[in-house]
Amino acid sequence: MKNIFRVIIICIIWFSESFSQLSFSISSNKSVYEYGETIEVYIKVQNNTNAAITGFGEVLYPVRLDLKNVNTRHYSSTADGWIYFLPGMSRTWIYRLVPGVLGIPVQSGEQVFIGSGFDCLDSLKVSAPKYYGGRLFIIAALNKAQKEIKDLRDSIGVKVVSSDTSFDAGKIYEYWQITNKNIDSLAHHYLHDSRLEWIEPWRIINHDEMLVTSVNTSIKIVDNYSLSQNYPNPFNPCTTIRYSIPSLPSPLQGEGSRVRSVTLKVYDLLGREVATLVNEKKQTGNYEVKFNGAGLQSGIYFYRMMTDGFTQTKKLVLLK
Repeated sequence: MKNIFRVIIICIIWFSESFSQLSFSISSNKSVYEYGETIEVYIKVQNNTNAAITGFGEVLYPVRLDLKNVNTRHYSSTADGWIYFLPGMSRTWIYRLVPGVLGIPVQSGEQVFIGSGFDCLDSLKVSAPKYYGGRLFIIAALNKAQKEIKDLRDSIGVKVVSSDTSFDAGKIYEYWQITNKNIDSLAHHYLHDSRLEWIEPWRIINHDEMLVTSVNTSIKIVDNYSLSQNYPNPFNPCTTIRYSIPSLPSPLQGEGSRVRSVTLKVYDLLGREVATLVNEKKQTGNYEVKFNGAGLQSGIYFYRMMTDGFTQTKKLVLLK
């Protein structure tokens, strides 16, 4: 047991010391944003040395983006296992913050974004007006989910984005889309409402894609399978789905780059296939595909990517 702890400690120290040589920066596409405009933030990590920097660790959030004084959630994982930076290589995580979905900014004027990762920290200041609207997450008892919850929805003026029911727990879980109202004030006002068991602003921050480039080549290097959340989401009628096929496997596998058969399909809530977006062999690289939901009913759908040794499913919402 002592030897195990010693190995773990050595790995953590080597891991931190190696990544301390990386440069870390945060930037945006604009410094001043209009009301409701999507804010793009980039977190860039680069190896400016002449040596490769690599390490191994279970990294749930290689980098993360936070907005000062705003409570957010993070749903992103892109670099579990081996993480490497060849000489001159950079990785840029791209975040697109949509006020209508996230309900931010929560104040007018200066917005402070904080980027962190690899034992590094950097901040960014932009100007954007306060946004009225966003999304709320609520939990209610099933026995109150008929008339009482409907009356509450009508009184606030919400649009239900999605609704899931757990009969075993006797609960209903809903996401409400709000317009022209402060979602923080609404959550505070209805937190102790007898019709609800829970209500909170639902601010999910996750990266749309990760680009890996090298100073010495224009070829994008991808080190892991990934299936990104579709953008925009909810959508009507078109949305974009991005995915990546890796070029460098784990050093433990010792395999080279190869062509992989990839399928990407869309299913409804009953598991019925509604569209095949990809069904072919793909080389290493980053890809994107469009999904047109014209002709389909509003509701929740799922898209699933399957290839050699990798399967992932994500949810998308068609809102007409």
